Amino acid sequence: RVAALNGSVLPAGVKIVPYYDRTWLIDTTLHTVFRNLLEGALLVGVVLYLFLRNARAAAIVASVIPLALLATFVGLRLRGIPANLLSLGAMDFGIIVDGAVIVVEHVFRTLGERRPADPVALRQAILDATEQVGRPTLFSMLIIIVAHVPIFALQRQEGRIFAPMAYTVVSALVGSLVFSLTLVPVLCYALLRRGVPADETALVERCRRLYRPLLKRALDRPGAVLAGAVAALAITLLLAPRLGTEFLPELNEGSFWVNITMPSSVSITQAAAISARIVAALRAIPEVRSVVAKVGRPEDATDPKPISMAEDYVDVKPAAEWRRGLTRQGLIDDVERRLAAIPGIDVSISQPIRDNVLESISQIDGQIVIKVFGEDPDVLRQRAADVLHAIADVRGIDRAFIDRAGEVPQLQITIDRDRAARYGLNVADIEDAIETAIGGKVATEMWEGDKRFGVAVRLRDEERRNPASIGNLPIDTASGARVPLEDVARLGERGGAMNIARESGMRLAAVGVFIKGRDMGSVVRDMKARVAGRVTFPPGYFVTWGGEFENQQRAMARLAIIVPISLLLIFVLLFHAFQSVRMALVILGNIPLAAIGGVLALLVTGIPLSVSAAIGFIALFGQAVLNGVVLVSYIGQLRPSGLDVREAVERGALTRLRTVLMTALLAMLGLLPMALSHDIGSEVQRPLAVVVIGGLVSATLLTLVVLPVLYFVLERGRARA
Repeated sequence: RVAALNGSVLPAGVKIVPYYDRTWLIDTTLHTVFRNLLEGALLVGVVLYLFLRNARAAAIVASVIPLALLATFVGLRLRGIPANLLSLGAMDFGIIVDGAVIVVEHVFRTLGERRPADPVALRQAILDATEQVGRPTLFSMLIIIVAHVPIFALQRQEGRIFAPMAYTVVSALVGSLVFSLTLVPVLCYALLRRGVPADETALVERCRRLYRPLLKRALDRPGAVLAGAVAALAITLLLAPRLGTEFLPELNEGSFWVNITMPSSVSITQAAAISARIVAALRAIPEVRSVVAKVGRPEDATDPKPISMAEDYVDVKPAAEWRRGLTRQGLIDDVERRLAAIPGIDVSISQPIRDNVLESISQIDGQIVIKVFGEDPDVLRQRAADVLHAIADVRGIDRAFIDRAGEVPQLQITIDRDRAARYGLNVADIEDAIETAIGGKVATEMWEGDKRFGVAVRLRDEERRNPASIGNLPIDTASGARVPLEDVARLGERGGAMNIARESGMRLAAVGVFIKGRDMGSVVRDMKARVAGRVTFPPGYFVTWGGEFENQQRAMARLAIIVPISLLLIFVLLFHAFQSVRMALVILGNIPLAAIGGVLALLVTGIPLSVSAAIGFIALFGQAVLNGVVLVSYIGQLRPSGLDVREAVERGALTRLRTVLMTALLAMLGLLPMALSHDIGSEVQRPLAVVVIGGLVSATLLTLVVLPVLYFVLERGRARA
């Protein structure tokens, strides 16, 4: 349609040019997601081959990936969810193939041990192997699915972001579970007819040689091992408060949104002139492709921003065309430096989507919004100024300001009722005359064809701007005489509030805060301490903390309720799987062990704890429980054969070493490209990936050592009892 308008409707030299198109951002983030998925799939394939040393077995496991993707896209289609960064951002092929890995690895081992000589024996061996791991696989995958349930309970912005992601993962896991227990055994029968090597791969043998003495020493000293695990957990709990917190990582949108605040008394002509200087300064930057400025406001009051607040959309070139060595932050610093040379303006730099989101949260610019509520606008402005002064020295504040601050000149007319009464005038008569003279009033109507127009009368503009002329405004009395307004009223000029904001019917003054170089949680903590110690609020006045901080608090509070419920559901599944409270608690012990690595990974990388990282912990807990189920279920299967507790633990742990290592490595490597990527769109994925990778490192190491020891101690005690 735009092309048609440009080609035939618009006059020569005039054309429509879209200046903001999110297609580029969508395409770029999708490219990032699919590239990370492809790289993760390749790493998964490499790990499968290294551990199985059989291309056919690796292909069987890998075949689940496209089928699970098919199930994912079917689920997305049924729910009307598009394939984008939000829905595909947490897709991990390593976790998706876990069920297939468990089945194929056990079939592979069974065939290597039995060496079936005919198709009937082959078929029976595969059936037996699948039956042995079918129940653990079913419950393991169900537990991972249940672990994602809390994500569906998120609301508002965080719910809209992560619910599609959770739905995608659950759809993929359901599809993977179905194919792992149905198609994978059939493919094993079809592709593994020629037999499999009886011996382990060199990699697995080396891992087993390293693990065997470590396991024996751990079982010899169970008290020291458990004490070490408790100590590691205690240290992690002490370090956890050092984690910074934020709501969500900021997505690089590839463009800038510059908010400019000018003096409150600026006229539309002056604002346009200042805006022109700002646009010229921005266009002089080599990396800037175009600038679109917006100044003023519509007459229908759909935009609450005053004339003194302007906005500029800055479209930048691709990063490959920037000056060598220039980073995004360096470009922002360059913009701020150039605009700082223009006097009388205050500048904050955001991004188009981010700016809209921040305003939608609290209708006020700022990552953190401090709202002071009360009745008197003058008191509110003073307390907001006190708050601004109190937080001025908090480290990490990039810019703090009172929203729509400043005064506008006002003419205050106070009617003298006694003098008005002497002339036989009442207040309504005087107010009606003032309204007509200054605001205008419809005096008659005129017709133009079928259309009717009201004709308003008022003083001329130059008289409306002159207090002396307004003071001479004649007021008609009941006797027919006229008296000037200044005889029955006092006129005075004063400064008044630019606007009076309300929320839920209550007046408020707001302080907006942008932060830089520090996490939001720490900044808010310090600001709260400053305000509590330095600002006193009169009775009836109070302060609230909003913006992104409000979203973060709400999301974390909701997760604090839903995650324990999810853990309870996981416990119920574990109890149903093992028919033992003791074994269910043993496997649940993997969760705090996994949290150790997740917390340390965030601390080492300097990534704050956000909703994205919290989602990573949720996914991590499900994966950690899966490894515990795989290990404990096999040890339990060995007990009826007559082995004592220690022998069963040693043999089960050594036998399941390959499975545990494969499932953990596949999950970690499947997310590794997300953790290392710095492309546009990776910002939301990175905290999730870092948590899962770090957590699985600790969970795997501790699962292979602490979990067998814990099982050994509990079962040995029960046997003695």
